[in-house]
Formats: sequence, structure tokens, C-alpha cells
Amino acid sequence: MLFDPAPKSSRRDFFDREAEIERVKSLSSPITLVLGLRRTGKSSVIMISLNELGLPYIYVDLRKFEEKGFASYRDLVVELEREVNRLTGRFPGLLELLRRVEGVEVMGSGVRLRWGGRKRVTISSLLEALNDWAEDRVVFVIDEAQELINMRGPTCCLPSPTPSTTSGGSGLCSAAQRWASSTGTSASRTPGRPSTGGP
Repeated sequence: MLFDPAPKSSRRDFFDREAEIERVKSLSSPITLVLGLRRTGKSSVIMISLNELGLPYIYVDLRKFEEKGFASYRDLVVELEREVNRLTGRFPGLLELLRRVEGVEVMGSGVRLRWGGRKRVTISSLLEALNDWAEDRVVFVIDEAQELINMRGPTCCLPSPTPSTTSGGSGLCSAAQRWASSTGTSASRTPGRPSTGGP
């Protein structure tokens, strides 16, 4: 559907971004940023690239939280649960590995991720299990990642800005920031067109 504003997942519905799609497909860095002005096709470039590569992926779209103004740890875990269930539908063998992850309940052909209590799932343990299963070939996408800054609540995955956590926090963003700074990951921006960044 050419005139549908939703992100595209096939090249036949998308045009004039061949170079960007090929660039994303050729990247091998552990963290890649796709930056550009809003509504220029960044999500479509990513989705088409993922589909053409055929790699297992988790795609978390945080656009739905823009109007809400905040998101909780529960909101993020529910989005992850939906994507993990999509992935286990394609790769049923993944269920056995997920049984060993604390906070993950395997129920038939799907999973339930616990978001509260002492035995809640941690995003890092879930991602490590997926990475081990896929032998470093799983792709994790956070669309509109800037929305992570709006995470709220006592079970938020982001550290609070206190002296003890600003330099060595244990949340998702602080882990990504520490990794990016240690590897020199960078990003570039081209007005009007999505661009990719990475080492």
C-alpha cells in the first residue's frame, strides 16, 4: 500500500531508499543508530532491511507512548512479550531456552513475561538469552528510543539520577550509554533522509 502512512515492510511498497536499505543491511556493528527527520522513512528502512536479512529480531515500537507522556516498566515488558511471542511462533525451539530465564513463563506455544514482584524478568537477562540462542545474530530494535527517557514508576528499568547511578547505573539506557562510549559508537544525521551511524 503505497499511500498508507504506516511503516512499510517490503520494497515494493517503498521507493527511493535503496541505498539506505543496503547500508543498514551491510552493517555489522553491535549498536547502530538510524537518525533523521520525522516521517522520512526510518522505520520502513529498518523493517525492510530486517525482512530481507531474514535474521530473528525483536522490534519494540515506542511511538504509542508519545501521546501518553510516560511509559512504565510494565509497558515496556508487555511490548517485549508481544515481540518474543511473535519470535517463538517463527522459532518454536526458542521456548526451551526461555524456560530457564527468570521471570519468563512458558505457556503452551507462547510466553508470559512477569513485570512486577521480586521474580520479574530483567531485560538484560532476556536479551542475553536471545543473543545466546541466536549466536549473536538476533537484532533488537527500539523505534523512537528517545521515549525511554519518559519511563516512570518504581519498577522502571532506568536508574534514577542519583550520584550512585549516574556513572554506573544498571538500567537499559545506562548500559547502552556505557557500551557506546566504550566502543566509540557514533551516529550521523542527514537532513530529510534517514542516515545510519556506527563504527
